[in-house]
Amino acid sequence: MEEFDGPLSAEWGKYDSPDASPPRSAGMVSVSGGQLHLAGGVNGGKDVGSGVMFLRDQKYGRWEVRFRVQAGAGYAPDVLLWPKNNNDWPTAGEIDLAEMNDPARAGFGSFLHHGKDNTIVGHQTRTDFTRFHTIAVDWLPTRVTYYLDGKKIFNVTPSAIKTGLPTESVMHLALQLDQGCSDLIPCRTAKTPAKVVMDVDWVKVYRAPQS
Repeated sequence: MEEFDGPLSAEWGKYDSPDASPPRSAGMVSVSGGQLHLAGGVNGGKDVGSGVMFLRDQKYGRWEVRFRVQAGAGYAPDVLLWPKNNNDWPTAGEIDLAEMNDPARAGFGSFLHHGKDNTIVGHQTRTDFTRFHTIAVDWLPTRVTYYLDGKKIFNVTPSAIKTGLPTESVMHLALQLDQGCSDLIPCRTAKTPAKVVMDVDWVKVYRAPQS
């Protein structure tokens, strides 16, 4: 369990790619008050987001994240499992616990990507994420099951996606607040705060029992 009661350990990597798309800066990541803070806003004269990745290799298990996000257009939180090697995407899959493009943080999408053609299945959930909630996912050989505050909201079995479930690679947990101005992420407006912040209270990771 990571409760963010001190500096990030060596198992956490900060994204620092301000010239990439989306741009992210390590300077927008901080820890205080027992929380991890990911911010979006202008840093060094450039509008950027932020992100961290838990670098522990794991195939199958359970991941839980408790977080909230300040309302504001121009930035979108994403909590996901991503293949260890970037080049293995999309074939090895991607498991999105929560993608939240809505500036009001009134809902989010849970998605499963898999296969060389990036086949996707997903589900939308309505809730107020300006308040703390806990999202979780079980990734197992026989199912990928998503939860909100302990309640199952979406379940994917091998027959529910034409490529079957991801099995090819270990994955890492990523926590992101991505800057954007596109069809997916609405642009900043006059109402957007100078900095939009995603607060992460804790993270729990469990390995699946070995058969």
